[in-house]
Amino acid sequence: MHRHWIVEENLRVRNGRYVPDHRSDFRFGESILGSKKEGTKALQHDLEPSSWAASLSQYIKTAGGGGGFKILPKVALVGHGMVADLKMLDSMGIVIPEGTEVIDTNSLAWALMGGSQVQHSLRSLLSWLSVPDVIKLHNGGNDARYTLEAALRMCQMPKP
Repeated sequence: MHRHWIVEENLRVRNGRYVPDHRSDFRFGESILGSKKEGTKALQHDLEPSSWAASLSQYIKTAGGGGGFKILPKVALVGHGMVADLKMLDSMGIVIPEGTEVIDTNSLAWALMGGSQVQHSLRSLLSWLSVPDVIKLHNGGNDARYTLEAALRMCQMPKP
């Protein structure tokens, strides 16, 4: 599921002074224009394991797998430098389901790269991991997709 939510109430706010404005350049799916309230509700729904179970069960049936059992997958919330993101989600009233794994790619980078615990930019991390075709950063949807790619690549690396 790849979606990029554009908040109607923030349409007048644009990037461009310090970073490029790529609001309209989501590369991995659909951008949706809607209210902050609608976006909050959609995000809360997406975080609930039961919302994933229906999609996964349908996938298994389509792929020829067995039926008659309920799958409740574990939810992972992946981000880069997540302290501010988690505070923002909390301020919006988003409830992170119990048992959710929170994976911060910046923390993983500290462990793999060594050195001091400094903030690595997403761009520098993606370069270090040799992720190809990285363009249009500073679009929330693109950043999320690239962050997931970084997490998957780091999870496949041998332990130092």
